[in-house]
Amino acid sequence: MKKLFATAAAVALMIGLAGCSVQNDSVAHAVTVSGDFGSVPEVTFDTPLKADDVQKNVVITGDGDKISKDDFVSVRFALYNGSDGKQYTNDSSWQQTMSLDFSQYDPALGAALDGVPLKSRVVITANAAKLFGSDALNGSSMDPAQPLVAVFDLVEKTVTDDQPTRDDFGDADFPAVTFDDKGVPTVAAAQGDPPSETKIKVLTPGSGATVSANDAVTVHYEGVKWRDGQHFDGNFGSDPAQFNVSGVVKGFQKALVGQQVGSTVLAVVPPAEAYGNAAGNALQHEALIFVVKIESTAPATAQ
Repeated sequence: MKKLFATAAAVALMIGLAGCSVQNDSVAHAVTVSGDFGSVPEVTFDTPLKADDVQKNVVITGDGDKISKDDFVSVRFALYNGSDGKQYTNDSSWQQTMSLDFSQYDPALGAALDGVPLKSRVVITANAAKLFGSDALNGSSMDPAQPLVAVFDLVEKTVTDDQPTRDDFGDADFPAVTFDDKGVPTVAAAQGDPPSETKIKVLTPGSGATVSANDAVTVHYEGVKWRDGQHFDGNFGSDPAQFNVSGVVKGFQKALVGQQVGSTVLAVVPPAEAYGNAAGNALQHEALIFVVKIESTAPATAQ
């Protein structure tokens, strides 16, 4: 069971609804969901909940474009055991969006969400075999008849191909970055196409130790998409993050290696040096912009 729901990406790869009808019906409407769109949902229902065929209930109707079965859609996803109310996912996994390509799954998932506008929150109920498909359950301990409750927030449509890039990216093509009185950055809208390879601009030079490829670094960072400037991750204004340089995407590595502690750098990363074709990742095909302040560095501890 833990392997089945280990990561949001794994869940995304497994979701597929077996052929069955989709109804706005009583089981899905028996699930109460509170909280604003995007926030961690508070989900309650009487147990045991008996779910068989796929049913849906749109609990928040968004004002975005309507999605279709041909779209790639970035979603947040929570999953519950209908028998006892246990949550298989957690609050942390909810914060990580995943990308669903409906064409890769049984048509019923697309049918359930077809025509629902973005920024909506949807409850889907079904048994495990009809939610995940029988093949996905092979080797797992889950009973195919297990009733399940799924909550989706439909965040945005995602791109299906890498963004075009260019070779002649110069210093004037970096987006502007400003900082408030607490040192939190804001990245201005990017113009044109991103570079074909990661480009780095030192905003504030440091004077500390130099980061190597084998180090573990402590950093504050801000990440936005080149395409629309949307924030996707960051920790300025809170505790810094620590991680091995070798454990991040290639473009982020390039932004760190060779820089000195105390530096703040701006990096523009093309899709090929970010998440590229990483199926199920909400940043698939996206060029990314990072602002990184390097707080400390030290040789990584062997794992």
